[in-house]
Amino acid sequence: MGLVSVAELRSVVTSALTDVQLQTVLDREEQEMIARTGPHGDGLDGLTVLLCGGAGTTLYLPRSMTSISSVAVRQALTDIAQSLAATAYALNGSARLERIGGLSWETFVTIVGIPADLHRRKSVLIELVRQALEQTALKSESVAGEYSWSAPEWERQRADLYRRLTFMSI
Repeated sequence: MGLVSVAELRSVVTSALTDVQLQTVLDREEQEMIARTGPHGDGLDGLTVLLCGGAGTTLYLPRSMTSISSVAVRQALTDIAQSLAATAYALNGSARLERIGGLSWETFVTIVGIPADLHRRKSVLIELVRQALEQTALKSESVAGEYSWSAPEWERQRADLYRRLTFMSI
């Protein structure tokens, strides 16, 4: 089952499309969201994120997390990952992971955590579907004496919506 049902969507979006047609649009937008920002998560099971560490003591997670269940580090992708004790790192805020003791992060850091943005993802998905349904070739058109038109910036609007889902802009 998807993140948003057709019934939930219909409660906030008006459309003349049938349920099957609306589900097709919803599925397409949801798959694009997952491709761009990763799986939704269910608020219970952890999602795995691989980050590039480096010289600093701070890592910024691509998504907000309610908790971190494990952190493993390695210098090269071919190395065996070494798990860190929970006392070796701290989640500050919801998207910043700090290395305790002034140590720098290794080159590769694998984090398993519970994403905190399920409600926000639903909201953004609904807006993406709304935009897909409203998208036209023209933003406005006028025929008062002379013909003029302007085109919307659909991709910028989509980028703004996706930016709401990530800590670092995409």
